[in-house]
Amino acid sequence: MSIGEARALRYEPTLRFRMLLDTDEAAICALSQRIFYAYGDHYDEILRALFSQGLATGFVAEWGRQLAGFAVITEFDHLAPGGGNVQDLTVLAVLPGMENRGIGSALLALVVDEARNDPHVSELRLTVAEGNERAQRLFARVGFRVWIRDHGTYAYGQKALKLRLPLQLPRHVYSALH
Repeated sequence: MSIGEARALRYEPTLRFRMLLDTDEAAICALSQRIFYAYGDHYDEILRALFSQGLATGFVAEWGRQLAGFAVITEFDHLAPGGGNVQDLTVLAVLPGMENRGIGSALLALVVDEARNDPHVSELRLTVAEGNERAQRLFARVGFRVWIRDHGTYAYGQKALKLRLPLQLPRHVYSALH
């Protein structure tokens, strides 16, 4: 085998997705600190609090053995119109340098599919910086719409938008209508 053939056979890591585990906390907090520094918010602290209270659920993307991205979801009971539960997509992040590989889209699809398959969840919500047009386009592609245009500001002054995606009527409301 030539050197050229050997190079062609280099190990290419595979991308895989899995459920978020408590053991992911340190890596997720470190990555969020890197990614969200531009907004001045301390997502690592928010995430640590969610993990410590057992409220962090979601998905992880791995490229080989490296964390490539993650989505953290928090669920709130009976906040949606009609009394359904709301899931807040608290954080969706992709490792710098791993963008444009479909990782964010795949993580978002997993979040939306999981919520749609939960009969108690009637709405997904999230907050995004007004200037983060790339993220806004991603969310719009799956149906998220601006719900609150002025949802405050991030620590460094960027305006925050609140987006929502209605999913379904909660079962108790649906059965009352039929």
